[in-house]
Amino acid sequence: MNITKPSVTGVDIPIQKLQTVLYNQIKALWPVTDSNFNLYGRAYRNQLKDGYIQEIYTATGEYKDSYFDDTLYGSGFFGLESVKVNDLDAVASVYLILMVNLDLIKPGTTRNDEEVRIDVERICMNHQFGFLLTGIVTGIDQVFKGYDIKGIKFRDMQPYHCFRLNFQLTYNIYDSN
Repeated sequence: MNITKPSVTGVDIPIQKLQTVLYNQIKALWPVTDSNFNLYGRAYRNQLKDGYIQEIYTATGEYKDSYFDDTLYGSGFFGLESVKVNDLDAVASVYLILMVNLDLIKPGTTRNDEEVRIDVERICMNHQFGFLLTGIVTGIDQVFKGYDIKGIKFRDMQPYHCFRLNFQLTYNIYDSN
């Protein structure tokens, strides 16, 4: 399911636009449906007693952690690291984290993590909505750098895989929908 916020402004406008395009194209490439793949908008980096956790807006209007749900083929969310403002425009460091079950996303092959990443990279390389792809990160410790990962039940081992795409996003800070 593509879980979007009912109303977005600022940085969340281009994030939600890319989120929707990405979700639709992933559904066309992979054997996923609204019931077995979730893509969320921007997660919030919230502090807990022992560190930070990323929490996402759910379809029910609540917030929850965004760690991998093994009942799904996959899930993902966007994150925001920093924003620099220049007059009306801003440049943000944004990332997309995807967590997938490779056996379900690309059945019939072995450890097809590279194929899955390339599918997503191709969608995101079109410089859509002000996004410029600047890097790809793998390895659970690096993908979730800055977050408390003790709550992650599944490691980045077959059939599970997680990866992060980093972006530079240029947008108008006063846009609203």
